[in-house]
Amino acid sequence: MPGLKVTDMVEREERPWDKSGMDWFRVDPDVVYPVALTMVQRMVAGEEPTPSYCTRHITDAKRLAPDAFELAAQPLTGCPMERRADRAGAIEAARLVFSALLREQNGGPIGVHIIRRDRWKL
Repeated sequence: MPGLKVTDMVEREERPWDKSGMDWFRVDPDVVYPVALTMVQRMVAGEEPTPSYCTRHITDAKRLAPDAFELAAQPLTGCPMERRADRAGAIEAARLVFSALLREQNGGPIGVHIIRRDRWKL
């Protein structure tokens, strides 16, 4: 997904009490995770280049079961108990890669507030 501007997929979140210098972003997993799962799946398959700052996350994602990304697209309740670790691994890979892309595009340290959605529970 060359040219994907992940900063357009999130909202800045004001945190006046935070003196860390980080830029905070509010992330809706219903918006971000489907795109991020597809992106990671394409990087794992070699269909899309992997940015150097995502190499470690993609190397880890390559260790997941081949259908882990399809499992991740389902709600937790639709995933068999014995496959939930694969599903969680794919969602975590998507979160890590998305966060790395967001940090890179933001140009500095970030904080991420992922809002709760039952569909994406691990």
